[in-house]
Amino acid sequence: MIDYFTKRISSARHALRRRSVGALLFGLAVILAPPAFAVVVTDSSATLQWAPASGPAIGYRVQRSLNGGSFQDQPSTIATDITINGQPGDVVRLRVAAYNAAGQLGPWSAVSDPVEFQAAPPSGGTPGGGTGGTPPPTPGAGGTGHDFDGDGRDDLAFFDAASRRVQVWLMNGTSVVGGYQTAAAAAGYAPSGLGDFDGDGDTDILWYQSSSSRSEIWLIENGNTVSTHGLPTATPGWAPRSLGDMTGDGRSDVLWHNGNVGGNVVWEIVGGNFVRQINLPTTTISYHITATGDFDGDGLTDVVFHSDTYGGNAIWLLNQNGFRQQVNLPSSSYGWTPLVAADIDLNGRDDVVFRYGPTGQTLLWELDRGAFVAQHASSPNVATDSIPLVRDFAGDGSSDLIWVSPSSTEIWTIGGSTVSGIGNLPDSGGLAPVN
Repeated sequence: MIDYFTKRISSARHALRRRSVGALLFGLAVILAPPAFAVVVTDSSATLQWAPASGPAIGYRVQRSLNGGSFQDQPSTIATDITINGQPGDVVRLRVAAYNAAGQLGPWSAVSDPVEFQAAPPSGGTPGGGTGGTPPPTPGAGGTGHDFDGDGRDDLAFFDAASRRVQVWLMNGTSVVGGYQTAAAAAGYAPSGLGDFDGDGDTDILWYQSSSSRSEIWLIENGNTVSTHGLPTATPGWAPRSLGDMTGDGRSDVLWHNGNVGGNVVWEIVGGNFVRQINLPTTTISYHITATGDFDGDGLTDVVFHSDTYGGNAIWLLNQNGFRQQVNLPSSSYGWTPLVAADIDLNGRDDVVFRYGPTGQTLLWELDRGAFVAQHASSPNVATDSIPLVRDFAGDGSSDLIWVSPSSTEIWTIGGSTVSGIGNLPDSGGLAPVN
């Protein structure tokens, strides 16, 4: 049994309900929100969040009920969240009331749905087994997984939906020096990610057909597809989200997520073939995977989660057997999303790039082993519909950040927590970039 605890909210009571509590008193009514994300923790604690009171609140009283007992006062707080502790088997309920400068207390919120602390399930299993429904895979990092010609420098790839082919741009620095296109995929299939599944240093392709939940891997050498490998069929609702080395064998694996139930699993892949499934904890459904990278410098791919609803951000550090630790990041204002991981401070560990959706403004968050260190203003705004990619075009271990939109392909050279150079590549002709 894995030695951490998971806060699991059953499907029948699947999160703290967002319900108001009747008439307002001084505008101090409180609405509880779903958990602030601590779905899985290493120390049997969880953080719960509520929406700020609309009136002149200066703080909040919190009461907790443990295992059906009476509500007991907790320390008052000026924040809109609280961390609760529990042991396996504990059931905790909360209620919250705001107070103003005169000490007047608003109405108590509705009682939260129960939060259950339970021992985490063992990892492993078979495809379609595990937490939160039947598990499938996700895309990410690992190998570098982006070098198509074996020259030690990353390349670019784009999907032509009309021909069902991947077009490869071979790069030398920031210059396109050649290219080719793959064979056509079967109807309905689209590339879900790039990786190195056989550890030969050449980039391979994961294809996914959403209508059938089928996926297959194409192993590529010197621009030629040398073999194809079908993977187990996933249960509907699951989709590959990222590729990366999550098991430490130097080959890419697949990370899957089910947005309907918050399920997450890793499929270990060796030589293009499915080997085993590693079950990860379930998250609340408002959280989704936005990026992957190596945040602690151990060579394994880790995962960034974000809630568009509440602005919560967290990183899951993984080890060879699955989940290791959750690192909670500061919440971000509405509209800001952590889109991509890159080593912006050149310390060998990834950081996070945020974009503000309405304007394309960007910010760099410097991290230390996943923990927030500092925020750095970035360069000019990028297109709001651009897709970010991270590549190492020089082959020197530094990160280049590419923003691909239908009308432009912009490249940023990053160093020392700043964008040190901005240039342009040929536009992709509207083709979708493959990561």
